[in-house]
Amino acid sequence: YVGILQECRKEAKICSPEFFNIYFSVSIDEKVITKSQMKNYLKDLSNENNFRLTIDELNKNEKIYLFLERLEDYIDDLNRDEVQVICNVLIDLGDTFPEKRGLFEFGREIRIGRVIYRVLKKIENKNIRFVILKETIQKAQNSIDISISEVSSLMQQHGEYGDEPKHESEQLITKEQLQELKKILKQKIEEWTNRYSFKDEKISLSLLYMWKRLDEESMRNFLDKKLKDIEELLYFLKTFNTITYSQSLGDYIQRENKKFNYKNIGDFVNYDFIEHRIRSLDVNKYSNDIQFAVKMFLEHYDGKIDSEVF
Repeated sequence: YVGILQECRKEAKICSPEFFNIYFSVSIDEKVITKSQMKNYLKDLSNENNFRLTIDELNKNEKIYLFLERLEDYIDDLNRDEVQVICNVLIDLGDTFPEKRGLFEFGREIRIGRVIYRVLKKIENKNIRFVILKETIQKAQNSIDISISEVSSLMQQHGEYGDEPKHESEQLITKEQLQELKKILKQKIEEWTNRYSFKDEKISLSLLYMWKRLDEESMRNFLDKKLKDIEELLYFLKTFNTITYSQSLGDYIQRENKKFNYKNIGDFVNYDFIEHRIRSLDVNKYSNDIQFAVKMFLEHYDGKIDSEVF
């Protein structure tokens, strides 16, 4: 929301769609965050540990995205230290937030990234924005994909994916500052992959693609070593499973379609290497997701499915 509707929601007025029904109810919907609750949550911004506990509780109660939406109404009221706390906590805990699925749903990274962009945009000095982002990424211990998403967004602003760079006024930090953040992120990725494996289900495709862009040699050395373990290879294949959504004219509800992203495997590993390892493997003891990945890989490899179709 912007303008008058944003102000209505912030003040919990009857003109706000979120609060209209409450004025005619005898009880408050558990899925609603009241104005008084929101003010109490914002008080916790004075202490990072308290705000971390608040975010964790909101996440457990399935209210985290509702809170992030409401938080945007209060951005103009935030000071520099509160912006730092918000960035530190969201980027550190963001990977634990649920991935909302659906045809018209925004992903976790987009929802968090929108808030972080807006709170940083409030700060006019690019040097201060850089200091905030640097501290945030360096301190993050419980998530990596949100840091990757934020740096990727900054790279897009500077035209590093082939598009025209954004106007300088739309770039949160300078090109030189971005290069330093990329070095920090590379180090964080190396630390993360030393701590976790594919079997931990904490190494995503977004991590691999970013690592490949930052330091392809290190990424390939990691895969060469890690994928010698057959279980690591199976969990690696599982990361290429994906869910898409569709809804045709005659559908009452949207359809969930499970697919396998065979084509992109070639960005990381030789197809023959994988086929040789899994062709005769009995995967019945593994999860349905792994069985699906192996089945789909072999069907693509054998030409039973068009590898160009995804």
